[in-house]
Amino acid sequence: MNGYDETPSFDNFNELIKWLEDIDRTPLEVKQLIDHMEEYNLDSNSLDDCEIALNSIFDNEYDAEVMHCSYEWIHVSTHLTPQAANAFIERQPHNYGKLRVYVSTTYFSHEFKAIINGFVSGHIKYVETPCEPTVSTLAEIEQFAQCILQRADNDEHIKHYANMILAHTHNS
Repeated sequence: MNGYDETPSFDNFNELIKWLEDIDRTPLEVKQLIDHMEEYNLDSNSLDDCEIALNSIFDNEYDAEVMHCSYEWIHVSTHLTPQAANAFIERQPHNYGKLRVYVSTTYFSHEFKAIINGFVSGHIKYVETPCEPTVSTLAEIEQFAQCILQRADNDEHIKHYANMILAHTHNS
């Protein structure tokens, strides 16, 4: 459509006028549209009225339609600071579409207030731990599997997996 790859969409009358100017409609044609809106007392804030005017002036050349939609935002992750939220967005552009930071209040949450008060008073401390995995020896793994076997009671699935772990440690 005159150099546009997709069907254009507009959220308001000004965007429609800009698009008409961008596709090289003459100022006279644009003025005709504006005059038509005024003559028939059409509301430029109403996309339905813009549709009527556009189809009237340009003889349905564009087959304008008004489509109504709504955005649905889905909660992805929770962070305590905007910096942490923005860092998450920077790390995850390939896993999600467009992400944005949305602030949600916890003003009425007595549990969250208690956590914040615990941080402020020093009763709760944030301790950063290294991200390195703990390396266990085969003896520790074998001891863990033996403990699982002793507590498995009659659960055959748990016994099966514990025996698999033990067999693997003996083969290593």
